[in-house]
Amino acid sequence: CRASSSMPLVSPIVNVDGIPYLDGGLADSIPIKRALEKGNDKIVLILTRNPGYRKKPTTKAVANLYRRAYKKYPNLVRTTIRRNHVYNRQMELVERLEEEGRIFVLRPLIPTVSRLEKDYDTLMHFYEHGYKAMKKEYKALIEYLEA
Repeated sequence: CRASSSMPLVSPIVNVDGIPYLDGGLADSIPIKRALEKGNDKIVLILTRNPGYRKKPTTKAVANLYRRAYKKYPNLVRTTIRRNHVYNRQMELVERLEEEGRIFVLRPLIPTVSRLEKDYDTLMHFYEHGYKAMKKEYKALIEYLEA
C-alpha cells in the first residue's frame, strides 16, 4: 500500500523485502492492454480525469530532476520521462474501446482535484460528484455487464 501511493520526487522509494518500489501507475497508469491480453471481455474503468484529458510532456527541468534523483534506476528515469506518451496512447485506446461499447468508463465531469489537495470541502465535493455520477450511470453499467 505504501508503494502504491509513493509519488516520485515527493515520496521516498519503498523497500519491500529489499526490493525498491514506487507507484506502479508510473509504468502503466491504465492497464487496459493487460486486461485485454488476459481475455477480460467486461472491463469497468474508473478514471480520475475529465474526458479528453492528456498528460503534458515532461519538461527538461523535471526530466533532469528525475535523472539526478534516480540515477541508480535508469529504467525508472526513462519510464517517468516518457510517461505522457504511454498515458496518452492508453487514453486513445480507452476512448476507441468506449466508443465501440467494449468497455464501461466512469470519469469526472467537473474539474479534478490535485493529488495533494487537503481541503475537506473540496475533496467532499469531488467525492459527491463521483457518487452521483455512479448513481446516474448505474443502470447503464448493469446493462453493459449483462450484455
